[in-house]
Amino acid sequence: MKKLITFIAALFVTTSVFAGMPNENDSWETIKDNFMKVTFNEPALNLDNGGAISVFFGCIDGDTIRTKKMLKRCVEWQHRGGDRDSICTAYTSFYGRAEIVTERERCVRWKLQGRRDGRDICLEYETYSYTHPLSYDIDVHKTLHGRRHDNKLGRKLFTKNYTIEACE
Repeated sequence: MKKLITFIAALFVTTSVFAGMPNENDSWETIKDNFMKVTFNEPALNLDNGGAISVFFGCIDGDTIRTKKMLKRCVEWQHRGGDRDSICTAYTSFYGRAEIVTERERCVRWKLQGRRDGRDICLEYETYSYTHPLSYDIDVHKTLHGRRHDNKLGRKLFTKNYTIEACE
């Protein structure tokens, strides 16, 4: 009888710990809404017209990935009281874009500078074709809480796939 009570108590504790914990069958919206329980590193996408976004903020529009919402960029500044006190007086709105298939450059031959500064110089570059991934396997972790662990990655709970969708 004592073993049965211990087993039931352990089962109750286990279920209460994982109650409401998202799993791989939940939607990404549900997983994101449970940020106090789980966390994950969102893959980033570098835009051709500046900046980087989370892949959750992008959609496929023909041969490009673009932002779901328009971004704002300051195009006119007014300086007040010195160089540090500047305010934006005019904005432009635009969609951030990244070509799905694009060309990039990488260094193929280096020259070692010296041991002190540790900087190398690229002597020769090559151009290569790069295709942005449209699908990502993302590890979802338990969120650690506490004085030294706020919002840090805990143990891995599961891996879930995210595929960038077509724009509406």
